[in-house]
Amino acid sequence: DWKLKGIDVASYTVADLVLVFSTKWSLRLANTIGLVKLVTLVFIRITGLVVLEDHISVKDPSANFRSAFAGTSSATTYGVTNALTKVVSSYMGYENAFNVVNEVKNPTKTLQWSAPLSLVTATLYVLANIAYFSCASKQEILDSKVVAAGLFFEKVFGTGGAASAVNFWICLSAFGNLLAVLIGQFRMLRECGRQGVLPLLHFGPRRKPFGTPLGPYVVKWAFTILMILAPPAGDAFNFIVDIAIYPVAFFGTLLGVGLVITRYRRARLGVPSPDYRAWPITIVFSIFS
Repeated sequence: DWKLKGIDVASYTVADLVLVFSTKWSLRLANTIGLVKLVTLVFIRITGLVVLEDHISVKDPSANFRSAFAGTSSATTYGVTNALTKVVSSYMGYENAFNVVNEVKNPTKTLQWSAPLSLVTATLYVLANIAYFSCASKQEILDSKVVAAGLFFEKVFGTGGAASAVNFWICLSAFGNLLAVLIGQFRMLRECGRQGVLPLLHFGPRRKPFGTPLGPYVVKWAFTILMILAPPAGDAFNFIVDIAIYPVAFFGTLLGVGLVITRYRRARLGVPSPDYRAWPITIVFSIFS
């Protein structure tokens, strides 16, 4: 357990240091890794299609799709809700773009085409999961000590150098995701410090010695390391991570309701509509989801 925690602390610290040293290069690195991730997803989807067409020697690739709900008769309400929270978590991330919208050229126009395009990425993730289930049985995935993507490449390419290289890309992809999320969260903490909402007012905006705001980085790093080291590994840690989705969902609901109220008041006052408006159906879905 402590070995895993040590790896977690080291990985998070490295990501934090990358952001501390240079905001510009951390953004470039996150974007580059994101591009590699998209290429990897396309590759996984194509490979999964080849497997389903029986062009790769995988035993019964369609087995998981014939009885998809087998063994779920004993499912509990807790299990279903826990699964739903994990599904919701897997689709989180796009809102992170709004945290750095001030650094985007022509943000209104950019968001108008990038928002629908993000659905393509979501579709790629769904197709990637289909590819995973085409190569391994449900029990193999449950019993495996590696992530589903790693098991997928072991089944397709074996345990040689190719599988090891792909596993490295999986780790790099996770690191890029960590960078992207941290960049957005640090922006929020910095603004909270500037507004005096959090006790970062005195050192949050400072940009010495690397030209980056150290206050948010230090606070975020300290709380994250505490979260990694304090709870025991296993169910307790997973429970804390899973329960974090509830305040996020509650905040999203309040945000949607507040947006509806704001639009209603602006309409009564005759205030013109802004350049960028979320679709009403998406707001309703956000409130009730």
